[in-house]
Amino acid sequence: MMNNNKSHESVVEFVENEQPSASRIAICGQFRGRGGDARVVEQQAIDLTEAGYEVAIFTLEADMDIPEGVRLQKVNPVQDYQLLSKLFWLLFSFSPWMLYTVWELRKFDLAITHRYPLTVASYVASITSNTVYTYWSHPSADTAGGFTGIAGVWSRIVHRFETESRTIAHADYICAVSKDSKRYLESHINRSAAVVPNKINERRFTEAVDGRYLRDQYGIRNDDQVVLFVGRITERKNVHSLINIIEDISSDVENLKLIVAGSASQKEYAKHVKNDAGPETIFTGYVSDEELAGLYSLADVFTTCSLEEGWGLPITEAQYFGTPVVAFKSHPAAKEVNEKVLVDVGDYEEFKRGILKYLD
Repeated sequence: MMNNNKSHESVVEFVENEQPSASRIAICGQFRGRGGDARVVEQQAIDLTEAGYEVAIFTLEADMDIPEGVRLQKVNPVQDYQLLSKLFWLLFSFSPWMLYTVWELRKFDLAITHRYPLTVASYVASITSNTVYTYWSHPSADTAGGFTGIAGVWSRIVHRFETESRTIAHADYICAVSKDSKRYLESHINRSAAVVPNKINERRFTEAVDGRYLRDQYGIRNDDQVVLFVGRITERKNVHSLINIIEDISSDVENLKLIVAGSASQKEYAKHVKNDAGPETIFTGYVSDEELAGLYSLADVFTTCSLEEGWGLPITEAQYFGTPVVAFKSHPAAKEVNEKVLVDVGDYEEFKRGILKYLD
């Protein structure tokens, strides 16, 4: 174990400084749903490949495009069956796929691992070979707090494995995506963590769909004012609260539209949210990078009521397009934004005033 708490500007800088002899790198984590951690896995794979490393992504679930020059290794035979896949996550450490994953990871110089249960495989590979295991931590608060029912139980189990287990505490290196994430993890384990902030892949946004086309596609008039949310529709993202805020504002502000751009990760929750939403809310579903770039440029303000983020990549993306941000103070990325209004978690009246600041 290396008690390293030095900050690094990028994953490439981390590898160059801490493991200069490494040439083969495995990145282990989610590669499905285009959530924040999946995007980080994607970006790390791209950056390390372009820096000359041989890179493979190990994942239990994948539906994203594989970066050029990167090998994808799926280690879940039941990915397409949601309930079976969740059960497989819990039992992975006792399955033959665990042994196979450990065997494969032993062939790499460095394993950068983001999510349980691949943390277990990476830890075992590190103590049975020369593979160096780095745990990459995302949570900056209790992520289970934003879920109810089965999703809440599942989140609590995973959260514990990703903050308190031996496979985390005994990693060779620990990195966190923000200072908040670093403090949160260090409060659970007796280890120091290095900070390596997330960054966006600017090449995703080299082309943008024209704003006029987007207005026609979604029925947005030229004089409409647009509030944008980008992210999965889940309880933790607290989308229903944002919709309620917009409904309140729309009673005083004419021609207001809320665009919710993202897939429905929690089907029942998304159904409830859509049923309760008024005509001022537009659900796009998953959008391409080109359309997302157009939406960021079209929006008057980007907002998120998400209850917890390890970083919050859409906030960073909004700043890239010069779109002001309204968010809770708990979001690490929001603290780095120039044009913003940050409010205490749960202060929806102040949140509403923040949005109004950027509307005519």
